Amino acid sequence: FDEAYFYDLREALPEIDEAIILKREHGFDNELRFRYDVVLKKTGLDTAHNPGERRKRLWTAWHVNNQQATRPHTSVTSDNVAYIIFTSGSTGTPKGVAITHKAVVNTIDWVNRTFEVGPGDRLLFVTSLCFDLSVYDIFGILGAGAAIRIASKADLRNPERLAQMLIDDGITFWDSAPASLQQIASFFPALKSNGERHLRLVFLSGDWIPLSLHGEITEAFPRAKMIGLGGATEASIWSNY
Repeated sequence: FDEAYFYDLREALPEIDEAIILKREHGFDNELRFRYDVVLKKTGLDTAHNPGERRKRLWTAWHVNNQQATRPHTSVTSDNVAYIIFTSGSTGTPKGVAITHKAVVNTIDWVNRTFEVGPGDRLLFVTSLCFDLSVYDIFGILGAGAAIRIASKADLRNPERLAQMLIDDGITFWDSAPASLQQIASFFPALKSNGERHLRLVFLSGDWIPLSLHGEITEAFPRAKMIGLGGATEASIWSNY
C-alpha cells in the first residue's frame, strides 16, 4: 500500500482522513482462505457511537457447496398464508386478502405449463410490488427457471426507454395492465432493432384491452401472443383468460 495511492484517495474523497489495508487470514472461510480489506477512516467519525466490528458477509461458491443437498424440513403446509395483499378498492375501501401457498402454486403451475414458460424466457419487471401481478412476475418466473430484467425507476419514467428494452434486451415475456403497454407501444415503429425480437408472451389484465393494441404489438413483435386475463385479487392473481 503506497503513499501515492493514499493521496489519490484523498483527492477523490476529501473527507477521508486515513486509509489502511488489513489482510485477514483467519475467520473468513472461502475458496481463497484470506481477504484484503481497505479501511477508510472518515474525519470526525465518532467511534464511540459505532461499537463492535461490522463485517460484510458474502456467500461464495465455497459456502454453497458446503450446504446440504437434501431439501430442508419445513412445517409450512399448502394451506398456510403465502402473502397478504390489498384489493384495488374499486367496489369500496381496499381490504387485505390472505392468499395461501396452494392458491399461488396452482396459478403459477397453470401459467408455466399452459404457456411453456421455462429457462429460455426473460421477463421485464415493471409492476409495483403492491399489485398482485408481481407475485407471478417474481415467483412464477423464477420458479420456471427463467430470468427477470428489473426496470429501474428511471426506466419506468421513460416509455421510450422501456420500448427499447423490449426490443434489445432479449425480453420474451411482458406482464402488466393494458395502459402500461399502450403507453410505450407508440414508440415501437420508430425504434431500430439490433437483432431478433424475442417477445413471445404478452399478458394483459386488470382493465379492458384497446382493440388497436393487438395490431401494434404483433407488427413490432411477430412472435408475440397476446393473452387477456382476469380475476379478483382474492382468486390468486388470475382465474380466467
